[in-house]
Amino acid sequence: MVRDPGLQPERTNLSWSRTAMRLMLTATAMLHWVSSYGRPVVLVAGLLAYVGLVIYMTQVRRYRRQFLGMERGSIAPSVLGVVTLTVSTVVLGLVSLVLVIIGAL
Repeated sequence: MVRDPGLQPERTNLSWSRTAMRLMLTATAMLHWVSSYGRPVVLVAGLLAYVGLVIYMTQVRRYRRQFLGMERGSIAPSVLGVVTLTVSTVVLGLVSLVLVIIGAL
């Protein structure tokens, strides 16, 4: 298998772009549930859209850091970004689950 390490920043950038897009699309789709589950869905959708926008807006800095790391020969992982995204996803998923359970009762 031939690997081109110079493409790693582009692949990572595309991955973060897909993540941001999916978060914003999920937020948009959740607005369909407002009539069934009430206003808390708007809060969850807004937070999902916010996280997606933050990821999208910090992409240039993240890409630049990876590109410069390639030139220096070492790339530091974006631990804070991954942890923030993981915590946000788990918390918003749990809140959504609670809304569904409460709505079913």
